[in-house]
Amino acid sequence: MVDIQDVRELTIELNKANFVNKKPLSEEQKNLGSKISDVSLSLFTEIKVETPNYTVDKNVILKRYEVNEDELDYKIIQFFSNNSSAFYEMAAYKFIGKRKNYPTENHLFHISLFSDLCSEVYDVMFVSKKRKFFYFEDKVTDLPLIDYLTDYFVEVNDTIRGKIVRLMEDTGLEHEKLQREMNEVADDLSKHAKEKHYSLQEGVITFMDFLGWKGLWQNQAQRNPLQEVSTLIQQIEQIVDDYTKEVFPYSARLKLSKLISISDTIAIFTPKICHVETVVILGLHARIAKFVLEECVKQSYPIRGAIAIGQYNTKDNIMIGPGIDECASWHETCNWIGVHLTPSAELAMKNNPSEDVENIVIRKNIPVKNGYPKVTYCVKWYVEKNEFENLTNHVQALLPEISGKYMNTYEFLYGEEDTDAKDGFSKK
Repeated sequence: MVDIQDVRELTIELNKANFVNKKPLSEEQKNLGSKISDVSLSLFTEIKVETPNYTVDKNVILKRYEVNEDELDYKIIQFFSNNSSAFYEMAAYKFIGKRKNYPTENHLFHISLFSDLCSEVYDVMFVSKKRKFFYFEDKVTDLPLIDYLTDYFVEVNDTIRGKIVRLMEDTGLEHEKLQREMNEVADDLSKHAKEKHYSLQEGVITFMDFLGWKGLWQNQAQRNPLQEVSTLIQQIEQIVDDYTKEVFPYSARLKLSKLISISDTIAIFTPKICHVETVVILGLHARIAKFVLEECVKQSYPIRGAIAIGQYNTKDNIMIGPGIDECASWHETCNWIGVHLTPSAELAMKNNPSEDVENIVIRKNIPVKNGYPKVTYCVKWYVEKNEFENLTNHVQALLPEISGKYMNTYEFLYGEEDTDAKDGFSKK
């Protein structure tokens, strides 16, 4: 059974190669030709089993072949040696569809381009179907390629959009010609994306820091805090990726949400995508923060933070922008274990009163340090009393300067319901 991933990887390699020149094949091309033969043979055998009268390009030689012939392997391998068009035809038939009105219909194509949102180069697959290009991810999606590129890479300007439309409507192009034209489109888009690379982008930002970090190394008897926190952050990174892909199902292998860990601070960034409401991304960060709060408390590592909306940019562990400044300034203001929304995020929630965002609640008594304005939106989370008690047992002494954080958290988790809460905070 041929796996679609095998076809994907071979298509990417094949589209990068140049078999249309008249020069002798290089060793790399010869090796690739061998791969083409192997996968083509497997595809052809599968299709012949399912549809005995299937042929490639109506070739009269192939019409004589049957799956049970003794010489099948040798004859097919000879016929498909470095035959890229046969591979594309069979891949289209097997994985996309049988209907064909022009040479490249249902064919898989590949481009590599730079994402302004993720600051990396990614491979993108698409299909030419019914004179339109659609994004391909294990199967054909209903997302037009132009919309996909604008959402996840860089806005497609009118000039490039016009060129893509012309290529879609040109039904006389062979595969190699269309592929080369789209490679040029990808180069133009990547150049445009790199020009915007250092510009600020709009998105949602979360800052969280571990409480008691300075004494972490000496307060954890018979434990290895470095290893435990490192493993915890790896777990959080995986959760960030998993939750993000649920909100952005077409993000595929793109690293859309980014996590930066510096000393006691975890920073998470998710850019605004045009078709997703900002409050939905706030809900994504609230869900991530809920997991972090609950998991950290269960492992006896208290944490607090804030979620903001604003402009930012990052490179490696460098973070700049007004959104960074707001989130960084607010994430240490609350005197508890928890995560609250900063004014920018709170205003977004108030401007969308009809939106019921999961894991975000209103609490009138969020404990803010003296001198700071009150905030009323925070992340909803919960742990059992014995888990919270275990956390406090790891604190050597609940001195006045730190005891408030634990008392306020206890009241939040197990105290009376807040009568002004948006949905009546549920402990469970």
